[in-house]
Amino acid sequence: MIDLLFFCKAPMNTAMFERPLRRLWGDSRLRIRFTGAGGLDWSARQLLEQSGFAKTRQAHGLWVRWKAWDAYISPDIMQPCRRTRRAIQIFHGVSFKGKMYTPKIQSFTDLFLIGEDMRRRFVARGLFPEGSPNFHRIGMPKLDAFFDRSLSREQILRGLGADPARPVILYAPTWRPESSLYSHGWSSCGDVQCRSAGR
Repeated sequence: MIDLLFFCKAPMNTAMFERPLRRLWGDSRLRIRFTGAGGLDWSARQLLEQSGFAKTRQAHGLWVRWKAWDAYISPDIMQPCRRTRRAIQIFHGVSFKGKMYTPKIQSFTDLFLIGEDMRRRFVARGLFPEGSPNFHRIGMPKLDAFFDRSLSREQILRGLGADPARPVILYAPTWRPESSLYSHGWSSCGDVQCRSAGR
């Protein structure tokens, strides 16, 4: 039996590995568990359940830390398990903030790179050598749905009240103050409409 541990503390983590996980789910050779920062929060549990992944597979505390896992898969920099044969970082996006480009990333045996810029940054900062065996050019799994024809553009746009006959641009910036959201366009902050500089 192969023991896999997935880190999931928020919906964006689950969105990153949901599609690859569906391919693994149901394989009798695999024993799959989930963990989070101090346990799964309600939104992570809810999304896992909505996606059809059983909540009974949540792993807790000392078991996560001291059990010998075959692989740990995480879109987050955190690594709560201390004993794993492979620690796989799948990231949760590409960001200019650069929080992944620290020595902490060296605790992962495998980096599933989203793009070439990511590889260059790791090399430029001296975290991994050029041609490192830790690098795997995978792309971003959560974008697979844009290319495998599993989504209906027309249905989605009509559901949003948009005209499918017109070109559409998806703008999804981070909520951090460094984001272009705070200097361009409108954002919804609770009940307040924010314009420029977050005001």
